[in-house]
Amino acid sequence: MGTQYFLHGDRDQSSADHFYCKKCDLFVAEDHFNDEKHKSENESLIRRGLLYLTDSQAAFRPHDWFNLFDHTVLNEKYELEQGIKRKIRRASLSDSVRYSILKSDNYKCRICGRSASDGAKLHVDHKVPVSKGGTNDPDNLWTLCERCNLGKSDHDL
Repeated sequence: MGTQYFLHGDRDQSSADHFYCKKCDLFVAEDHFNDEKHKSENESLIRRGLLYLTDSQAAFRPHDWFNLFDHTVLNEKYELEQGIKRKIRRASLSDSVRYSILKSDNYKCRICGRSASDGAKLHVDHKVPVSKGGTNDPDNLWTLCERCNLGKSDHDL
């Protein structure tokens, strides 16, 4: 079945007044999370836990979970529902759309100008990332080389 996984701030199933602290790897009282050394890291600890859950095939959430923190801090790409992790999938681009974007950009990176003949691996990228509400509309797509695309990451330009 896999290993049960707790996110930072998840309630201990055997004790209603104790919550999991990822930083300390312990179940602690609620006031522990207001300590200055933890307060600034609460959101990043939850996000890192979500990334692990999404990538893991062996971990699962408790069935009856409750988390101390407002779930708006959780990355909108992820959905935790009834203890089951699911990565929300986006529609993939068709080969014909990819080809038309590459062609319209003259098979060159729109940032640095490199092409496949220069040794660059070309990607069709979202100007506004899908994680920030971007769509697969051709107006939101452009050609970038692998280096520029990885450097851009999930930032919009």
